[in-house]
Amino acid sequence: MEAIDTRDWLGHVIVCGLQGLGVRIVELLQSAGIRVVVVGNAGEDHHLRLVQALDVPRIDGSPRNPDSLWAAGLAGALAVVCAEDDDLRCLEAALLVQELAPRTRVIVRQSNPAVGRAVTSAITKGVVVNPADLAAATFVESVLDQGMHRLDIADDTFLVRDVEVTASGRLQDLFGDLAPIVVMHEGGDTVVCPSRDYHVTLGDRVALVGAADE
Repeated sequence: MEAIDTRDWLGHVIVCGLQGLGVRIVELLQSAGIRVVVVGNAGEDHHLRLVQALDVPRIDGSPRNPDSLWAAGLAGALAVVCAEDDDLRCLEAALLVQELAPRTRVIVRQSNPAVGRAVTSAITKGVVVNPADLAAATFVESVLDQGMHRLDIADDTFLVRDVEVTASGRLQDLFGDLAPIVVMHEGGDTVVCPSRDYHVTLGDRVALVGAADE
């Protein structure tokens, strides 16, 4: 695919590692309508052709290199998934994300429970998932962290999501066609039924509603 500049993207997810788990996470995020950027060295990524077929932007570099993460749009990312099949590499990448963007959610693959507990205590916005126990879908649920609620109205199904704002901007620019219900500002003020042109800032929370297939 043609190179895409993702440095200024907003509300996307960065997936580090293209081993089998990483590819499945990319597929599930795409099916949920979430933009994805992959970070990884081409020589180490065994499923590179699969990701290329999915038409996903890829930064050819190590997720333990700050330049690679910034190029992937870390400043505006919803979350970073560290899914390499090496626990130490995942840990190093997660700690770097924590250092560079402490407000960004980090989901870390760790097969060692003791290391996982240490990671959880070290990363304030982190979630540790053991791939031996949980499927790729659980990583995606951890990414979204959205307290999702299902509403069935007549023959239609809607989902209400509660998300944290990770970059300042208009609601429409950040969340597309999802309808905002409530904005809860970090200072405590609440705005009910704001327009899509309403501006939110880092740290605010937004309740959104959309059709289940959006």
